Amino acid sequence: MRDRFIGLGRGEEGGNNMKRVLGIIATARRFGNSELMVKHILSRLPVQVEKRMLNLAELKLEYCRACYKCLEPGQSCPLPDDLNFVLEEIRQADAIVLAVPVYFLGPHASLKVFADRLLGVGANSEQYAGKACVTITTYGAPGWMGYAQEVVDMLPKLFRFQHVGSLLVHAALPGEGLANPQVVAELDRLARALQTGGEVTRAPFACPDCGSGYVRLQQADAFLCPLCGSTGTVGQAGLELGESRQQSRFSPEGLKEHFNHWLVEMKQKFLQNRVQLKEVQKPYRGLDWWVRK
Repeated sequence: MRDRFIGLGRGEEGGNNMKRVLGIIATARRFGNSELMVKHILSRLPVQVEKRMLNLAELKLEYCRACYKCLEPGQSCPLPDDLNFVLEEIRQADAIVLAVPVYFLGPHASLKVFADRLLGVGANSEQYAGKACVTITTYGAPGWMGYAQEVVDMLPKLFRFQHVGSLLVHAALPGEGLANPQVVAELDRLARALQTGGEVTRAPFACPDCGSGYVRLQQADAFLCPLCGSTGTVGQAGLELGESRQQSRFSPEGLKEHFNHWLVEMKQKFLQNRVQLKEVQKPYRGLDWWVRK
């Protein structure tokens, strides 16, 4: 039943002063493993802690239109949907429980739609930093966990949460995960980690910077992490970061560089060159081959 679990270590920081915990799931399946596991963790927290839940698949979340309005000081996303409601719920919470199932090797599509809308979060990550967070990724077919856990575990980095635990669970049938005593024990550990602190244990050949299990071999002895951008060498004992590596894109400085500087500069560059770019587009505007029903 259990394929792989990321263990929990002890940390110095914890959530002893938690007043509100927000559970977030991303699935259209009601009473599935993701929902039940979040509810199990919330049920293990002290009775005085306020518990709240959101399902991204049930909310109205439009696709990002790359207008970059949310990068402007004091501005939020102008689309009239539920994004700002979700972000306010996250801001008001002291800790986050995120659970997402695998759909065809990746996370449920509602998580990707949500993640694409988070340019403003990257530009203002200090509003969310430090909240304790645990993540759960569930998958059904043996060996078909795909790349979903890496994507799910990227969200706490973008928000600069304190990521105190990550769990990968093999459970296909609704409720199957909680029928496994080992899974229940791991969920109980996640609940404790929210209150007492912890850290995600990294495998020797995972990225030593962000912990991703997916790295790209550049040469026989060199690697690149596609998620955080770190580079380094491959040794007998594992992966080692290079001495001349750049700052992690998920560090406070890396987030600011990308969201507050590079993207803003790209918007300014577009405004400066939009006349020329429209000329490039012009020959293609009349080619109307779209299939419509």
